[in-house]
Order: sequence, then structure tokens, then C-alpha cells
Amino acid sequence: MKGGDHMSRESMIKYAQAARPDVALVVLKNMSDRALAGLVEIEQHRVEHEISEELVENF
Repeated sequence: MKGGDHMSRESMIKYAQAARPDVALVVLKNMSDRALAGLVEIEQHRVEHEISEELVENF
């Protein structure tokens, strides 16, 4: 899934808020759709990478 392709703007904001609690909600709400989708994509890749690392470590 490419960042935010199948998510509403509100869903992307909620995802970004959960993934990046250090970013203020007002900042997320003021981001362009493209920037918000990019942030979601980056965070999704980060999570996938962390999961992959854990799987390798546990093997």
C-alpha cells in the first residue's frame, strides 16, 4: 500500500497522530494531502522494517 492511497484524509491524520505523537495535531491538519500521504508512507515503511528486523532476530 502506498502511503494513504486507500485512506481518507481523516484516517491519514489519525494514523500519523498515532505513529508520530511528537507532531502536533494542528500541524498534521495543516499539511497538504500530498505531504500527509508521504508522512503516512514513511511511517508505514518504518513499521514494516521494524517488523522485518524482529522476525530476523527471532529466527
